[in-house]
Amino acid sequence: MKKRFAIVVAAGVLACGADPVDPGAGAADPGFVTVSMASGTQGVGAVWLTITGSALDSIRTIGFGFFGGNTSPGEHSAVVTGALVDGEVLRFWVPDRRDLTGYSVALNEAAAAGSYQQLATSGFTLTLASAGT
Repeated sequence: MKKRFAIVVAAGVLACGADPVDPGAGAADPGFVTVSMASGTQGVGAVWLTITGSALDSIRTIGFGFFGGNTSPGEHSAVVTGALVDGEVLRFWVPDRRDLTGYSVALNEAAAAGSYQQLATSGFTLTLASAGT
């Protein structure tokens, strides 16, 4: 009996020790994604963005004015206003932050602070990143 128990325990140890599995490896990672802007321009007062991707929700800004909504399935329009500087301009919730390939953000227009004169969008870049926990 003791010999059989030792064989079962040894087999279990060998099976477990070969390649440990992360219990959360297959789990989704829901949460917020940030949209960051780099313009190289001071005095940006407003941007109009189009966010594309399925299953995004809860678009919000931190410290800026925001107007927007769903324009068609999988497409959202957002106007962000205020003294915009390079860095985070808005964030939105997704069901899995590990895979952002199905999401994109486009800059439609930008305007100068104060005058709201239209700015050239060619010098702007937008990036998506997981907002962390």
